[in-house]
Amino acid sequence: IRRFIALLIHFGVVHVRGDVQKNWSTKSLYHGLWARAILSRDRYFAILSMLHVVDPANEDLSNKLRKVESFITHFKKKCSEL
Repeated sequence: IRRFIALLIHFGVVHVRGDVQKNWSTKSLYHGLWARAILSRDRYFAILSMLHVVDPANEDLSNKLRKVESFITHFKKKCSEL
C-alpha cells in the first residue's frame, strides 16, 4: 500500500500527457521503468479500482475532496509531526 500511495503522490506531481498507463511505458520518452520496479500496472489499477476512503452514505457532494479528505488530513498531521 505504501508503494501505491507513493505512486499516487508522484503521479499527482508529475503529469504525463495522455493516459496514466504511459507511466509504465518502456519508451525512453516516459521513463516508465522505475514505475514498473515499484508496482506493476495491473496491481496499481486493481488497488485503485477498489480504493474508496469515504462512506458513500455520509458524503458531502459539494466537497470535491470528499473521497480523499480523511487521507489528506492524516497525511498533513504526519508531515507536521516530522
